[in-house]
Amino acid sequence: MAENENGTLSNEELARYIEEVRLIKRTLVETEGSFRIFYWAYHVFGSIVLLGTAANVLLSRLAGLSLHDALIFIWMPAFFLSGVVEMMAWLRKSAREQVPLLSPPFVKYVVAFSGYTVGLIVLAFLFIRPGMPVPGITLILVGMMFCVPIQYTHFWFAVEALVLLFVGVLFVLLDVNGIAYSIAAGILVAAVFFVAGMIEAQLNRQAHG
Repeated sequence: MAENENGTLSNEELARYIEEVRLIKRTLVETEGSFRIFYWAYHVFGSIVLLGTAANVLLSRLAGLSLHDALIFIWMPAFFLSGVVEMMAWLRKSAREQVPLLSPPFVKYVVAFSGYTVGLIVLAFLFIRPGMPVPGITLILVGMMFCVPIQYTHFWFAVEALVLLFVGVLFVLLDVNGIAYSIAAGILVAAVFFVAGMIEAQLNRQAHG
C-alpha cells in the first residue's frame, strides 16, 4: 500500500484498503460457514426424532416391538430419511451459495462422517439390548455423532454435544431404563436439534444482516 510524501494515505487508497479488509472479512465468514447446512434441516431432524420416538413408544406398547426391531424398522429408516434431508440441504446450499460439494475438504468431511456413522450403528446393535441402560447409551452415541462436525459448525454445537454426552453418561451411571427415560432421551435429542437450528438461523442473520 503506497503512501504520499507526507507519509499518509490518500482518500482513494484508504477507501481501497477498507474495501480489501471488508473482502477478507466476508471471505472468512463465508468460508467458516461453508460446512454448515441451513437451519431448517436441523428442525426437520428434530421432527424426525420426535416422530420416531412416538412410533417407538406406541409399537413397543401395542405390538411388543423389541429394541433391535425398533432399530431396524424405525430408527434405520429415520436415519436414512435424515440423510436424504441433509443431502437436499447440501445441494440447495451448493446451488445458492456456490459451495463446491466435490472439494477435498468436503469429501474428507463426508468420508469421516460416514465412517463414524457406520461404527456407531454397529455399536448401537451391540449395546442396545434388554437389561442395558438404553436411554443413556443412545444419548452417548448421538453425542459422539454430534462431535464429528464440531470443527465446521458454531461453538454452541460443541456445547450441545457435551450436554448429550453428559446426560448420557449420567443415565448410564445411574443405570436408568424404561419407557419414560427413553422418551426423555428422544425429547432431549430433538430439543438439541431445534436449538441448533435456531442458533444457526441467528448466526446466518448476523452474517448476512
